[in-house]
Amino acid sequence: MTVRCFASVLTGLLGATLIAAQSAAIPTRVSQRLGIGVTIQQDAFKIGAPVILSITIKNFGSEPVRIMESGPEYDYELTVFDESGKEPARTELGEYLLHEKGFSSLQLTLQPQEERHVVFQVTKIYQLTKPGSYIARLQRVIPATSPENAKAFVERAYSAPIGFKIIQ
Repeated sequence: MTVRCFASVLTGLLGATLIAAQSAAIPTRVSQRLGIGVTIQQDAFKIGAPVILSITIKNFGSEPVRIMESGPEYDYELTVFDESGKEPARTELGEYLLHEKGFSSLQLTLQPQEERHVVFQVTKIYQLTKPGSYIARLQRVIPATSPENAKAFVERAYSAPIGFKIIQ
């Protein structure tokens, strides 16, 4: 069973269409240029099994968009919640990424309508050791189009939430 979600606007899970940027002085703007799609190959995983998401980032705009690539765990911010709304414990890498301000090793340009596909292992970031239902959401910072824009706002693309279960 393949479950698919695709969104370019944040709604639902966090109950907002705009969230605060890392720096409270710089507001966040939801990207109208890029969208993040997420698929998952199954809806239930045994405790200890890797939970893998397939991610598609697509340029929906009419102009090329520059993005930075370092690896999925660094390029996308993952948030997972259990059915009670609590975030599970993070792995060592997950904790590190909470405080990492980012680095990039490669710059790519997505042409209009171009897509890029990557695989993201949720269990590299979260310790999913308790059976139950979970919801995951991804977001990604999009580099500013100009130095003025970089000072004015942070642009982010968001996925729709995607659900899965952890079983015994």
